[in-house]
Amino acid sequence: EIMLSETYRRQSAHDEAAAAVDPENRLMWRANVRRLQAEPLRDALLVVSGELDPERPEKGSPVMYRTFRNMRQVVQKPDPEWENRRSVYLPIMRGYVPSFLQAFDFAEPSQVMGRRDVTTVSTQALYFMNSPFLMKQARLAAGRLLAGEVAPKDRLTRAYRLCFGREPSPEEIAASRQYLNSTEESKPGERWAGLFQALFASAEFRYLR
Repeated sequence: EIMLSETYRRQSAHDEAAAAVDPENRLMWRANVRRLQAEPLRDALLVVSGELDPERPEKGSPVMYRTFRNMRQVVQKPDPEWENRRSVYLPIMRGYVPSFLQAFDFAEPSQVMGRRDVTTVSTQALYFMNSPFLMKQARLAAGRLLAGEVAPKDRLTRAYRLCFGREPSPEEIAASRQYLNSTEESKPGERWAGLFQALFASAEFRYLR
């Protein structure tokens, strides 16, 4: 009943008249903009790339053990076959938390936390620029787009729909085409991967509006 209510389904669009009466939004005349937590943000990347495995596993993840003799410790890492599982199914161990979850305020496994921190730090932007996982999803999303049945003239619209659930504005189309035509990369897949990486790094991809 809550999810089907008018209040729950409101958008975050600003309304001058409502803001004048209730500037703090106590009466919930609009939705509050909020950032995706680490797990749904990671899942969103996998959805766009077409790699998300939504099935619930029948058993826990097998774990690989790698010993670093110089450091005298054992590092636990989940099996690579679990890379595309929903984040809620990933095994979380005290000695190892996936780097993506660490960067976006995942709760510390060794502590009891009633509420997660919500930070905005430079390492999060750097993750979107340099993470092998994120760049892999961008390449997969580009391959998915180019291999699909979408006409070349409609590919930009499709990319924005996949990432943002909306069509691009004329300004966004012009900027995206300028990038795709001016980049030095010779392969179309790399150019589109760069565009997808830029869309992933945008605030709109990371925030619910």
